[in-house]
Amino acid sequence: MSCLSYLLEGPGATLTMNPHGMSSATISYKCDRKKSCSLSSTRLIGPGHAHPRHKWMFCSNVAHTNDGAFDIINASYEGLYMDCYPSGGYALGTVQQPMATHPNYKEDGREWGTIIGAGKSPNTFGRLLHEDGSFKAFGPLPDGQMGRPDPSTIEGAKQLEGIENFLAPGQMVFKYGVLHGGRLKGVCGPKYGMEQGNRLAQRLLPSLGKVCTPRSDSIAYLEPPYEDANWLFTSLNEDIKIQNGGNVKYYSVTAEWMASGPKGWNPLIYQKTGDIQLL
Repeated sequence: MSCLSYLLEGPGATLTMNPHGMSSATISYKCDRKKSCSLSSTRLIGPGHAHPRHKWMFCSNVAHTNDGAFDIINASYEGLYMDCYPSGGYALGTVQQPMATHPNYKEDGREWGTIIGAGKSPNTFGRLLHEDGSFKAFGPLPDGQMGRPDPSTIEGAKQLEGIENFLAPGQMVFKYGVLHGGRLKGVCGPKYGMEQGNRLAQRLLPSLGKVCTPRSDSIAYLEPPYEDANWLFTSLNEDIKIQNGGNVKYYSVTAEWMASGPKGWNPLIYQKTGDIQLL
């Protein structure tokens, strides 16, 4: 005769804390065969119900099985103990640029080294021009004959032949993501004003498509590689996770900013706004 006419919590309950996302927990119960559904309903063990000890967690899944002698209830829970630490960082690659835009191609753009684009066609570096005077390519070094200039002896000159483009830093991107709730406890803190009716995405939305600098207390700032560059807010996404019958909401927010080239985004096209203070 069975002796488990009630739910008995088994050993091995787990609790996993995640500083960057939802925390999780599991509990296993035993009871008499064919009584798991009725007893779990009586004990409020089911999707949406709170964890028996950690009231900030709610049941997300229940699996009913048996071991031959008893019914077994495996309950899974998840919840947000504290607003999460944000994640994010910067990405920057290279892109091909026309050689005529190189900072050492002409005098007024020089940054270092030797000017390689000045003079007739060909010049001392073998630089060739189209009939309209625009850059064509680098050919063989001239031979100094028939009015052609003497070949350059500067290191790298011989390797210019055939070059039409060069690699330069591309557009830098800053990506940011955070999961937060409406209770405003933990690392995010109430100073950011992210109450249920004033969540992070809601605060960021008016700046979308505008020039603004993202500043984070958690992610160290990295300057764009170009002189007087600034940032354009290009992307905002929010996923809402609902628990406990809709009474508790969590907001997963991701945002992206794109850095300009030299001198910043065109002020005739893009409106400037203040810095964006992130978590």
